Amino acid sequence: GVIYSEHGRGYFSTASRMKGVSGFHSFTTEVRKLGAEPGSVVVAFEEGQPLSPAFRKHLQTESESGPDFLFLRRVRSIDGDPVALEDAYLPAALYPSATRAMFEGASLYAEMASTWGIVPTWTDALFEPAAATDEEAAHLKIAPGAPVLTVWRVTVTDTDQAVEYVKSVYKGDGFMLNVNRYRL
Repeated sequence: GVIYSEHGRGYFSTASRMKGVSGFHSFTTEVRKLGAEPGSVVVAFEEGQPLSPAFRKHLQTESESGPDFLFLRRVRSIDGDPVALEDAYLPAALYPSATRAMFEGASLYAEMASTWGIVPTWTDALFEPAAATDEEAAHLKIAPGAPVLTVWRVTVTDTDQAVEYVKSVYKGDGFMLNVNRYRL
């Protein structure tokens, strides 16, 4: 289990590969189920932000156009190795008195449920291969221009209320993302 081979390509280390993380459930919970230690560092927390034009374009949303979002940028890691940079826009009205400290090192979904009674149920996502920008590369500790997988998603409750708009940039090596559509 330390190495694996791919016909015609060679042998590769499996030490940092994580299988089974779906990208839809709580990152924290999924990584712990795999026997690893999740990490989350908040690198930006801003109140009163509008949903960015890139989110509107990729998620094809016209709703909620005012500056009424909390913006949260986090670097997600597994056993100390950064694997994703996540930008989340949270409708501010749903998260009264949210603070940066509430999202430091903790599960966003656990905080949603325990503090505000919000239970994410479904998600729709758009997957897009890309090259890491300089900023993304710095956060993920990869070379600028390295391949990444960008996932744009909207998460809703069982009543179809949008509770987060997220862009996750996953580094392209040493990390596997398992994609299924299922109830959260």
